[in-house]
Amino acid sequence: MPKIAIIDIGSRSVSMEIFSIDGDSFKQIYYNSIATFLGKNISRDGALDSLAIERTQEVLFDYKRIIDSFDEVGRFRDFYTPIEVHAFCTAAVRSATNREEFLQVAQDALGFDANVRVISGDEEAIYEFLGVINSTDMREFVMIDVGGASTELALVKDRKLCRYTSIPLGAVNITEKFFNTVAVQPHRVSEAVHTILPQIEGLDWIEEAKTLPIIACGSCARNLVIAESNKKIATSSSLHGYMINYSNVDFMAKQIAKMSAIEREDKLGIKKENAEIIVGGLVPLLALFKATGSRRMYYSEFSAVYGMFYEQYARINKRASAIEPDVLGASIRRVQSRYNANEQHAKLVEELALSIFRQTFNVHHLGERFRHILSVASLLHDVGEYIQYNNHQEHSFYIIKESDIWALEHQDKFFAALVAGFHRKEKLHFDWLRYFRVINRSTLGTLKDLGEVVQVAEVLAEREPEARGVKVQVEPKAIQLIVEKDGHEQFTLGNSVGRLWGRKAYII
Repeated sequence: MPKIAIIDIGSRSVSMEIFSIDGDSFKQIYYNSIATFLGKNISRDGALDSLAIERTQEVLFDYKRIIDSFDEVGRFRDFYTPIEVHAFCTAAVRSATNREEFLQVAQDALGFDANVRVISGDEEAIYEFLGVINSTDMREFVMIDVGGASTELALVKDRKLCRYTSIPLGAVNITEKFFNTVAVQPHRVSEAVHTILPQIEGLDWIEEAKTLPIIACGSCARNLVIAESNKKIATSSSLHGYMINYSNVDFMAKQIAKMSAIEREDKLGIKKENAEIIVGGLVPLLALFKATGSRRMYYSEFSAVYGMFYEQYARINKRASAIEPDVLGASIRRVQSRYNANEQHAKLVEELALSIFRQTFNVHHLGERFRHILSVASLLHDVGEYIQYNNHQEHSFYIIKESDIWALEHQDKFFAALVAGFHRKEKLHFDWLRYFRVINRSTLGTLKDLGEVVQVAEVLAEREPEARGVKVQVEPKAIQLIVEKDGHEQFTLGNSVGRLWGRKAYII
């Protein structure tokens, strides 16, 4: 089972992720990120600071020890498979006068067989595009990744990377120029935004990006989302797909700017190593909002590291392209595989559930968003059986809300988890009052109704595993279901299979 370690030697931090690949499926088996501030205190002649190099070297030595432990006695080891190591350096090393000296330090720390290199700004933008595009089904958007010493911007249309650029301004050097660790005066934020705004407005493709949604990645965007989501109860430990309106981004940026670094850490949950530089890191994002007129931002947990991983994943699996054509389908299949779900049964349940949903539209009047949620919940409704069959709806709820189900908005993943949790007669232990900031009673009732659709579809699938469809007849007090098998309608008089939209449902 091949394993790949991707190490990002950035201007602010060094991170490593290790992936295990099993055919068309893969999973992350290790992650760590340590702030080294390699891009800080660069000398007048453009050389990396010797202390920063030493800090980074120690981290790389530690990562090498971790890689070796996985090779020898790693808890995920099924047979000996050397881990491929790919390390890349970004803006700080890219522009350093002593880059060759640093590269030798990194190569010595990681071993002669590690692939250590500096990537250009264009390459960084391409890898970030690969990471983002393989974790969303959005077709058109503007991408931004604010690093420590540079900011990558890209225009994506029809899921193709149309234009991209890298500007040499990031969280660290913007902070050094405009801000310090104490509370920031609001006019300084505005001054910083208007200083870099001409560089973004001057891009020859920016007019094509007008009003498009923004997908933001990187630690500053993540900490903005952490601060905003802390006002609510988090629905998942993963923040991927979390959406914030521009008004909230602007409000949160102003609130963060007024606080000291300690207050940002204590009151908003922003990590210590990011607390000092987050305002500087939000400046390019605010400038992009102004330049494009965009009204919303989505956070992506996946950028250059995942882009480089997908390049190697495509190579190992002999894929023609590193771009996943069906992001949602692929992520669902990975979850099904991980928890040994019966994919054939799940597909039949989905087909029957969506057929019932379509034929009862005049009763529920729900749109495409809820059809999409129902589809995901149907395909993953039984993954909780991997833990225990009894009350497996509880486990399905937890697994879905915590799994990487890409191409699904953060809130919609939570809704799909609830639908799966409501798909059995046994009650899901769900504390609505805890989540009242993210879901209201009306929506909760709708999700319970969709859970009953999955329950009825599962009963039909279990009784008639050869079913090829279902015909629905809506009566004032009941809903009648005619199961189709081998082109014929199957009649089984009087069998109640649950409730749909407040009515008893029968197979007739």
